[in-house]
Amino acid sequence: MNLILTINFFIIKFLLVQVQNPIKQIPYIPSFGGTQIRWYANRSSKLNLTVINQGLQMISEKSCVQFVQETFSPTSKVAPFIEFMDNTKVFLNNFNFNATDDIMKSPLQLQIEYKCNKNPGCIAKKVLFSMGMAPTIRRNDRDKFITLNKTNIIDKYEKEFEILDKAKLYGTGYDYSSIGHASEYYRCLSAQSIFNTSIQTYLTNVGQEYEPSFTDLKWLFYRFCSDQCTNTLKCQNGGFQNYDGCVYCDCPNGYSGDQCEKIENGTNCDIQTMLTATTQNNSVTFSGAKLCNVLIKTDSGKKIKIVVGTGYLPSAYPCFEKKGLTIKYRKDKGLTGISFCTYVVHEELLSEDETVHIQYKGEKNNKITITYQQVN
Repeated sequence: MNLILTINFFIIKFLLVQVQNPIKQIPYIPSFGGTQIRWYANRSSKLNLTVINQGLQMISEKSCVQFVQETFSPTSKVAPFIEFMDNTKVFLNNFNFNATDDIMKSPLQLQIEYKCNKNPGCIAKKVLFSMGMAPTIRRNDRDKFITLNKTNIIDKYEKEFEILDKAKLYGTGYDYSSIGHASEYYRCLSAQSIFNTSIQTYLTNVGQEYEPSFTDLKWLFYRFCSDQCTNTLKCQNGGFQNYDGCVYCDCPNGYSGDQCEKIENGTNCDIQTMLTATTQNNSVTFSGAKLCNVLIKTDSGKKIKIVVGTGYLPSAYPCFEKKGLTIKYRKDKGLTGISFCTYVVHEELLSEDETVHIQYKGEKNNKITITYQQVN
């Protein structure tokens, strides 16, 4: 009897110790080796949980980062953890982020405004910023691609446009169609553009919140997922290694194959998809409801002059890939490219290397002609 009483005494004492000093919760690491981020939003608030889930899925479905919802407010908010906060009384969205990955170090409270609460892309944008992605216009190479109009920025927000020299870019290029790129009217005075671009059409591309661009997903891979692979693949055309199995590459829009070495097949495309630019002017016309991927090549060391003629394309704003016409004329084919939609007047482009990728996704009454020519 004494032995039983002694054992019961120690059991009760142990349980009391656990209640008074609970074991610290350790963040769960998935079996595949990725990163898991827990999140919580008060169900009695005005936050749209469906929209939040959709925004998080934009990130998780194409990366090793997984998000797990806490049904009840957890007593232990161990990083990485996001608590979405109801800020829906504020109409304008706030994207003041400094490219720090504090979310991995301490619990984060993320404010969700009225407009963001209706837009999954805005949720994805804020979360990516919270994970350390730099707002595109704060990259240290931004002055090569835009000219900031500081006089058109509301004074109290000027710091939101300071360059973040220490932001980790992981070799990604400047992408006007990144979900992290601000619109030309963000924090502006009297509807005046806060920046200019060397090619005016890019102003119709910036500020998209449809989904993370391929450049954004590439950043995400190198920030969180690259250590999942012990081998290295030589991905072509701006692709990056897929973390799940590590035996093939994730390819940018318009490319396919295990190493992104092929042009992606189109739909109802009835034109030649491999073209050669010579010193003579040639043209290709896209029309009707179809999806076409066309690759134009020229001699090594030469460049290609592209002229986009007047035409009608599907209506969209901002313009984005698979919403009209997208041309990848820069050397990095992993970048989105320049996208055209609605009514196109005239645009001239010069490739950075000997290849240009063109994607047309049109509707019944759309038509546009592009001329191309080899230049030195």
